[in-house]
Amino acid sequence: MLKIVAIEIMVSNLDKAKKWYKDYLGAKITEEYKEWKCVDLFVGESKVELDIGEPLENWGEDEFRKAKSRIGSSTGIIIQVDDIEKMHRNLQSKGIRFTQPPTRKPWGEIVATFVDLDGNEYKLVQEI
Repeated sequence: MLKIVAIEIMVSNLDKAKKWYKDYLGAKITEEYKEWKCVDLFVGESKVELDIGEPLENWGEDEFRKAKSRIGSSTGIIIQVDDIEKMHRNLQSKGIRFTQPPTRKPWGEIVATFVDLDGNEYKLVQEI
């Protein structure tokens, strides 16, 4: 069996990130691992969880360095919505920063891009 169960996102401050993901995206935390400074959460009706974690030095020098270098990068995560204009307005009103407003793409979608506190990038997509 092959199954994607989680996507890992590195953040610089787990406490701030937890609040941001809960307050702005309505994420539900399902598990918290205090000793490892990470949480598992779901956004909306997602079936794949996000693991939000803060890099720890006790992971070893290489792993710590790799994890830190991932903070503020493109996640490749796409969030499907029914009404992208409404979602864009809602998230903007909460203070979420968009790097690309809703834009019609030639392949039949409207796409918008936003970032979290650390600059980790997410895409909103609405099929036309």
